[in-house]
Amino acid sequence: SEPIYRAVIFGDGAGYFEKVLSIKSYQPEEICFSLKKGELLVKGENLYIKKYCAGDVVVCGKIKAIQRA
Repeated sequence: SEPIYRAVIFGDGAGYFEKVLSIKSYQPEEICFSLKKGELLVKGENLYIKKYCAGDVVVCGKIKAIQRA
C-alpha cells in the first residue's frame, strides 16, 4: 500500500515532507499539516516553511520531533 506521507529530516535543521494536503496551523514552535488520513505535527524552534508546492513542504529551523496526530 502507498504511504500516507513521507518525511526526510536533514540533521535538526530542515525537513522535507511529501503528500501534505494543507497547512492547518503554523507557529515557530509547531507546524501542523493535514494529511489524507490525520495530521502531522512538526515540533521545534524557529520553524518556518521555506517551500510549499503540490503537496511537498520544506521546513527549516531546529526540528525536535515529528508525530502523527
